[in-house]
Amino acid sequence: MTWARNSRIARIAVLHSDPMHLVERISMKSVAAFLPAVMAAFLGLTSPVAAQQSQTPPSVDVAVPLQVEVTDYDVLTGRFIPQELIEIRARVSGYLQKKSFEDGARVSEGDLLFEIDPRPFQASVASAQAEIASARADLELANLELARGEDLLKRNNIAKSEVDKRKAEVQRARAALNVKEAALRTAQLNLGFTRITSPINGRISDAKVDEGNLIAGGDAASPVLATVLSNDTLLFEFHASEAQVLRYIRLHGGDSRPTDTGIRNVVHIRLADENDWSRTGAISFIDNALDPNSGTLRIQATVKNDDHVLEAGLFGRVRVAMSDPYLGLLVPDAAIVSDQATKLVYVVNAENVVETRVVEPGPIHRGLRVIKKGLKETDRVITAGILRARPGNPVTPETVTLSLTPLN
Repeated sequence: MTWARNSRIARIAVLHSDPMHLVERISMKSVAAFLPAVMAAFLGLTSPVAAQQSQTPPSVDVAVPLQVEVTDYDVLTGRFIPQELIEIRARVSGYLQKKSFEDGARVSEGDLLFEIDPRPFQASVASAQAEIASARADLELANLELARGEDLLKRNNIAKSEVDKRKAEVQRARAALNVKEAALRTAQLNLGFTRITSPINGRISDAKVDEGNLIAGGDAASPVLATVLSNDTLLFEFHASEAQVLRYIRLHGGDSRPTDTGIRNVVHIRLADENDWSRTGAISFIDNALDPNSGTLRIQATVKNDDHVLEAGLFGRVRVAMSDPYLGLLVPDAAIVSDQATKLVYVVNAENVVETRVVEPGPIHRGLRVIKKGLKETDRVITAGILRARPGNPVTPETVTLSLTPLN
């Protein structure tokens, strides 16, 4: 005991006699006590609960879905075709004397397009008129002979058979006059056909035959001189698939069609360089059977071309109503998250904890996505900061207001 006590006293004396050794002992004890905390922080060994309590929940933007009346549409591709396309052909043969239009210009109904040398036809008219004069003279003479015969018959100075012959001569003369008058009308028609006019309002192509050429006319084999197509009103032709046709039938009730009276038949069209559906048309024709080769049904819509921008052959997109109007919930398209084939949105509950909702997206309506199923009108949907949100974790919501893209 005495030896142990003396040893402890001796160590204390040494420590008090060597201050630097004391400082070294204290420093080593501090490092040893702090080192586990440093290593735990470096290796991420801090407990999740402590870390969550020490951090502020991430900030996200939330919004209540917009409720608006929407309609489901199908968007199809088609092209414009002329409502009327006329091939200009000569109805009489002759030399093409004159062209009276600018290639590619707009023409009106009745405008002179081509003129065939009229002189042979003028001569035919004059000849027919002379033939009529001769036939009228023969008829007048036959009538005089008949009148004399009837007068002689009253006095029994002529046989009745002779009077009957004179009546027949009058009828033959009258028939001959009718033939000559018909020949005159034909000659006048042919003379009128030497002036070829536009049958419709529209735009004309270039001339296919130059002035001075001899052309044959009057049949389907006659050469095409030019073509005129109407462009004040055009047809937009597109094709619907079998599934779309079935939806049309369901929507319009069996045998009813959009072309029938009282059925909604308005469609909206946009061109390749347009972003809005500013052009409207009306379905005017639906074919009576699907094409067996493509399995599609041909549909045409009539479209006014008041600004004369539309041209035959232009492609465009048509939007056709595929449902009756209904009240839909709309959210930004960016708020929808894909989990393979499943579509989700994140919502924030009353405790500001993130929850998931499986939804069925619909079409885009004025910049927002329609949600058909899976969402309630009171849900607070995360619209921004989705990457900072985790299901089951709290967040700091900041409420924003959704708005629709303005109509042009």
